[in-house]
Amino acid sequence: MSPLNLTPRRSRSLALLLTLVVATLLYATLLRPFADARDARQQQLAQSYHRLAKYRQLAGDKASLEQRYRALQQRNALDQAFLNQSSEALAVAALQQLAKQHVSRSGGQLSRLQVNPARSEQGFQRISINLKLRIGVDGLAKLLHGLGQGTPVLFVDQLLLRAVQTGSFSRGSARDELDVSFDLAGYQRGSGG
Repeated sequence: MSPLNLTPRRSRSLALLLTLVVATLLYATLLRPFADARDARQQQLAQSYHRLAKYRQLAGDKASLEQRYRALQQRNALDQAFLNQSSEALAVAALQQLAKQHVSRSGGQLSRLQVNPARSEQGFQRISINLKLRIGVDGLAKLLHGLGQGTPVLFVDQLLLRAVQTGSFSRGSARDELDVSFDLAGYQRGSGG
């Protein structure tokens, strides 16, 4: 007899139970980590396939996205051409600031800056100021060039020039200066623009 006094049926059951315990321990210690790693790889692969599908969709949309990008670039360039302040008063202030900067850079002396009434033109608001200044001929060329370049787009109108002689002709130190008056205008998008 066996030391535990087991019947053949109980002995088989105990052997089966021990086999199940050993199999469970083997699975938990050896096979389960491999199964978990396989599941993680499959999940990562599924995510990679999902990303690949998104990238393929984006690549398919490339032409339309490039077209939208070009349209946004054109819109941005057009927006920069305008005085984009939120109100007429802010647009006038911005125009005055631009005028002062350009006159100063060109070596002119601003003697008067007057705001002209704003007016609506084809769905846009025309903002303008009148400037009176004294400047040299070279400075005037630099000023007009600076105002004509860059953003926002500015317009010079009603340009009046008057030569002023300073210094003595006999000493040869005469300097040509001009009294200059002009309207400087920019456009702001109106309710219809």
